[in-house]
Amino acid sequence: MQKSDANMVYIKSVQNLQYITERIDDLISIVGPSTKVQCTRQTLFQELASLITKELPTAVILPYGSFQSHCYLFNSDIDFCCWNKDEEEQVTARRVLKVLSGIELQNLVHIDAEVPVIKFTYQDVGFDISFTQPAGVLTAYFLELIDNYIGKNHLLKRSLVFIQCYCINELHILGSHNFMLSSYGLRTLVIFILLHQSQITTPLQALYAFLAYFSSFDFSQNLITIFGAVPREDFESCDTAQSFFDKQVSQFVHKKFNDKELQLAKEIKHLIALRVASDGNILEQKGLKNCLQNYKKSDQNRQEYSAQCQEFFQYLDEKIILQDENISNTQFLQALSKTLDEFVRSALLIKFFQDQKPPFQFRSVNIADPLLPSNNIGKTVSESSMKRMKRVFQLGYYNIQRLIKLTLDGQNSVADCVAEFDLNFVHTLSICNLEMLARHADNDCEVLQGNKMELQNASISVVYQGLGMTVHMDGSE
Repeated sequence: MQKSDANMVYIKSVQNLQYITERIDDLISIVGPSTKVQCTRQTLFQELASLITKELPTAVILPYGSFQSHCYLFNSDIDFCCWNKDEEEQVTARRVLKVLSGIELQNLVHIDAEVPVIKFTYQDVGFDISFTQPAGVLTAYFLELIDNYIGKNHLLKRSLVFIQCYCINELHILGSHNFMLSSYGLRTLVIFILLHQSQITTPLQALYAFLAYFSSFDFSQNLITIFGAVPREDFESCDTAQSFFDKQVSQFVHKKFNDKELQLAKEIKHLIALRVASDGNILEQKGLKNCLQNYKKSDQNRQEYSAQCQEFFQYLDEKIILQDENISNTQFLQALSKTLDEFVRSALLIKFFQDQKPPFQFRSVNIADPLLPSNNIGKTVSESSMKRMKRVFQLGYYNIQRLIKLTLDGQNSVADCVAEFDLNFVHTLSICNLEMLARHADNDCEVLQGNKMELQNASISVVYQGLGMTVHMDGSE
């Protein structure tokens, strides 16, 4: 091949790749968040939150999940929680249900379980209301941390939207209720890929690397964490999941060893402590659930409390130094709020709260929860579903590899590449007409940027609630 011909092949390959990349960006902007969609969803959420707050002025209402992290598909529900420490969850749910009966809703369902859930559609948007402190508040914060760390114009969030769309519409492997992979599990796998393959710069590369790796991965004999894949026996040799995870974090930091990795490791460890401290079951085991409701009266008979609770109260005593028994309730709450805020944001929280749950339960698919290492978020996948998942990963890998080869071959027209792309996303394109909607595509990636401080405050407020102290988002008690 002559030099001029080689140059033409290269130029054509670059043009084809650029066109496919732009087409993927358009697809992401259509199926994922856009400025208009985000504003609409935020408005609807605020309308409902205002209605509920009028009836339940002491309730805490927090959005969580993909809506809060700005990383959702166009047909995803909005998840938010509503809880009131002064009453039972079922009572709060019934009061909220009464509020909702006054507005026009569709598909209203009240699941009166141990943790009540209300599902409905409001102005063509699905809503799920939970009545307990959700871990989803912290996972949204975690996702924001990782997205900021990876950077590259929100590569993580763009890749998550793209890969989740592909897995739902083309591979049909998402849905824990169908014994398939959960969305959180998928996100953890994608984070693992992007943390370990820094050369990836586009969602298409992320999808290809994802399929290439997991199409041949032995899920049953290995464990995936965001910091690495390890054989089952290596994991089982550690005392606790937390200790193994700490070891992996140290290895991750030492591998690159710069301030960026050190800061990420520090923030993740703190977030794990927040996750543990927000778990009602763990707080109850430690004797710390709602403990602050009794703190002021706890000078006497402290032997009635757990050792961990006594240690916590002693810490508060030393910080607050309540020498005046006649201190006003307002002054006490101000001092307690300030001390608690310092405690929850400090490294001391990590010493108090570590994941010491029972050993990791191995299943057909084993994925460690990034915020609670003892929790297997792949446990919903059955053995038959795991085998099916590997088969479709292999098929997807073959198809995406073919698309990339066709694009980079330099012998094919843009039309050929587009036809191959459309063939790989035929179900997605049948849901949203790309040709019609691309004219309105919103490729402003700023819409993917979450509010880190807001997410952190929301995560901390969940811990406050668990300890029995209501602190609203504006900082008032």
